[in-house]
Amino acid sequence: MMQDAPLTFYDEVTSGLDFETRQKLVEKMVSWYQDKDSSLCIVSHYYEELEQLANKLLILDHGRVVDYGRKEALFHKYCGRAVIILKYTAETEALLKAYDKLASPAHLLVLSCETQEKEREITSLLLAHNVDYTRSTTDIEMIYTNAKMCAKNRQRGGER
Repeated sequence: MMQDAPLTFYDEVTSGLDFETRQKLVEKMVSWYQDKDSSLCIVSHYYEELEQLANKLLILDHGRVVDYGRKEALFHKYCGRAVIILKYTAETEALLKAYDKLASPAHLLVLSCETQEKEREITSLLLAHNVDYTRSTTDIEMIYTNAKMCAKNRQRGGER
């Protein structure tokens, strides 16, 4: 399975594996390809797997190219400097009503932090109200979700 070729394709290589086996396989792939001068093309629907393995992303939606680039550049383009991710509840929605939300799955609220000051403001508010949250600067699910939303808006002639 591990290749010394200049380009290797993996199509849903971890699909159907249990979590522990999937993690071990991803760790093995990372260690195998870490210092090699080769490229991997990995097709996967597991975002956390891609976060570990990918430094460039090709974002597809229904077979159409939405965007391509370095993971960090795409994150900045679609999400900002950082995102705060928390569970959606009526209470968190009310608490954060003054802030713009990014597109996200219905069970989550995701806020873009364009500046360190905005991040401090949001996290201070969440800490003061004892709300659990996650901070990310690489969340591929948020990149994909917001890239797809931007593409749909462009098709309709709108903006982000």
